[in-house]
Amino acid sequence: MALEYTRPEVVCSTLLAAGGLSLTLATNMFTGPPKPPSAAIPRNCVFIFGIQSFQPRPYLGVGTDYRQFRTSLYVRRHADQFETGQTLAREIWRTLQRANVSAHTGFFGALMEEADPQYYGMDDEDNHRWSMTCRLLYKG
Repeated sequence: MALEYTRPEVVCSTLLAAGGLSLTLATNMFTGPPKPPSAAIPRNCVFIFGIQSFQPRPYLGVGTDYRQFRTSLYVRRHADQFETGQTLAREIWRTLQRANVSAHTGFFGALMEEADPQYYGMDDEDNHRWSMTCRLLYKG
C-alpha cells in the first residue's frame, strides 16, 4: 500500500499557530532546521523540522499500516529572555502532548518524547536554546 506524502512539521506548526502562543508561520515560527538571525528571521523564534520516520507497521491487523514521524522543535530566545523562552518551550510541549491531530488526514496521535523541553544553554550569539521532539502517529 502506498503511503501518501506527509509533512509532520506542517502538522506541528498548524497546531502551534492555533494554540494561542503568539506563533505565526514565517514570522516567528519556521519549518526547517535552525538558521541564524537575519532580516527575515528574528532572534526570538521557533524552528520545526522532521528528523526521522520509522518503517510502516501493521495497524491492528486490519490491512492498514501506521508510521511514526519524529519532529524536532527548537526554541531560541535572546540572552535577557530566559524565563520567557522557558515558558514558551513548556507551552509548546503542553500544546503538542496528546494534541488532537484528527484534522490532519491520516494522523491519529501526538506524543512528546521528553518529560520537559531540554535546555541546551547559550549559543555563540548569546541566545538561549531549548529543544524537544514530537512523535506523530500516522495511519495510511
